Amino acid sequence: MKKFFTLILCAVACLSVYAQNTDLNRLVIRDKGGYTHPYAINNLDSMFFYQIDGRVAADVEVKGVSLKAAGCPADTITLAVTRSESCKSFKITCVKKSVADVITNGAICAGYFDQIESNVYNQNFTNAKMTGFDFQLLPNTEYAIVTLGYDEIGTACEMAKAYFTTPGVPVQGNPEVKWKVADVQPFSFSVTFKPNSDVGGYAVTAFGKGEAEKQFQMFGPMMNLASIGEMVKMWGYQGVAGKDTTFTWKDYTPNTEYEIYVQPWDKNGTLTDYFMIPVTTAKLGGEGVAESTIAFGGYKKDTEKNQWYQEVTITQNDQCAGHVVNLYTEEDWSKGEDAVRQSMIDDKALQYYYFKYGNETTGLYAEPETTYYVAVLSKNANNEWGPLVYKKFTTPKVSDELSKRHNIKAATRVVENKVAKSANGPVFTLDDLKKFMTVKGGLKLTGK
Repeated sequence: MKKFFTLILCAVACLSVYAQNTDLNRLVIRDKGGYTHPYAINNLDSMFFYQIDGRVAADVEVKGVSLKAAGCPADTITLAVTRSESCKSFKITCVKKSVADVITNGAICAGYFDQIESNVYNQNFTNAKMTGFDFQLLPNTEYAIVTLGYDEIGTACEMAKAYFTTPGVPVQGNPEVKWKVADVQPFSFSVTFKPNSDVGGYAVTAFGKGEAEKQFQMFGPMMNLASIGEMVKMWGYQGVAGKDTTFTWKDYTPNTEYEIYVQPWDKNGTLTDYFMIPVTTAKLGGEGVAESTIAFGGYKKDTEKNQWYQEVTITQNDQCAGHVVNLYTEEDWSKGEDAVRQSMIDDKALQYYYFKYGNETTGLYAEPETTYYVAVLSKNANNEWGPLVYKKFTTPKVSDELSKRHNIKAATRVVENKVAKSANGPVFTLDDLKKFMTVKGGLKLTGK
């Protein structure tokens, strides 16, 4: 250990000499949580190491939970907190399991506590009452008490967690939402929902197959969500109690599996079990050979970007579901038709941004007096690619002296086709997300 500290001291000394002989004027330390801690070198007086033995943590035990939803005056958690011998103080909070699962070490925990309001305690508790929640504890939901221990010189050290599940609250009546798929088209689907008289409300959200869990893993910690059902309630279209409603989802992909999640709740707002409805959009095109034709339009100038482009029209046959089109220089085309066709199939970015359903007229940026190949590859209803269709052309000479050569090799569009659409009903903006990312804190412990 002494050798290790000596090595670090040497490194710090070398850093100081290096900083004095360069323009560097900041010392930045990055912890294991990915957080950076910068210091202005002019403000540093000295650096030294300090030895504290033993574990620095505050272990917690959850003894009981009382819910306002169950008729109690306020949400209250009864718990015990025991500091280790080297732990002089601690911070404590309560979070949903999705948040606790991503707080995996002391550095991440310290970064989390830096973002919230949290009291500091320097004593043990055997039967304390935690109150002051800025969110309501939900019945039958997993949460965690998280603590962060501090040593005698105020260093944030180790975290401790205690998971627990809140008691369930009986659902009032027998809320049930019946459903029927009303219509399925290549780009849309509609479902009619019929809530019974015990339903206080419900929410519905559509995801790609298997995407709901991925979305929850991503947004659950960020938005403090406890379950997929809670995410559906927050994101989804809201159904009205006592009224049959048909919801339609538009701008979806043909011949694709989707999952509609339905989250009902009773008259008191207590969530019931959510359920899922599978839906597959209708096929587009036929099962035969998908093939498209290429026709050239004018060679025009994009005055905003000061670039020339070749207008092309792609016309699909009746077997096509969709197509992609791309532009190649003679050098790229020299790799061979088979290589070009496979590259178009393998190019996920090309398909994501430029896969087009139906006929298309678009502009492809192309330099003057240059030979190119336009290639189109089409796909049928069974997602089978057809033959590669292409045409060779040479752009004309232009007299515009302001035109510049841009070394264009890819089929950059004048107007991009890509439209990023949400499969989840209403779309949240960044400002909306910020509201959920801010944790106010305010929890307090009372008692002994």
